[in-house]
Amino acid sequence: MDARGSRTYKLCLSDAGFDHLLDCHRRVGLVARSLLPFGATVFVGLTIADDLAPTVLAAMLDAPACQSLVGREVRFVGFTGHLADITERLRERVLLEAASRKAPKINRLYAAGLSCLGSASEEAIGGAYRRLRAIRPA
Repeated sequence: MDARGSRTYKLCLSDAGFDHLLDCHRRVGLVARSLLPFGATVFVGLTIADDLAPTVLAAMLDAPACQSLVGREVRFVGFTGHLADITERLRERVLLEAASRKAPKINRLYAAGLSCLGSASEEAIGGAYRRLRAIRPA
């Protein structure tokens, strides 16, 4: 186990968001050829989102496709503290890009990551998964 230990993260998803999470989790598992915690799927999505320009990421947060994934159904996923780290880094990048903007809600960032993951190539997913493995070896 990672020296940082495991944490629980709360995702508030719509029905479409839950279905999308499951679809993304399957894709990441197939690329990784491994059974993974659901938090790893969220991390991979946020890693892909982290490669976007801040302006693109900020626009994605307001896009209907991203908003449609957010809802009232609470789901909990587990992963290390690295998920909190990348989420905070993305929040800071968006705030630096648009100083007049409010800090994006964490759940909206999770949705943006899942949205990125849904449209990502296998190559991008593999690259993000390799970055995950670099911080969280087997």
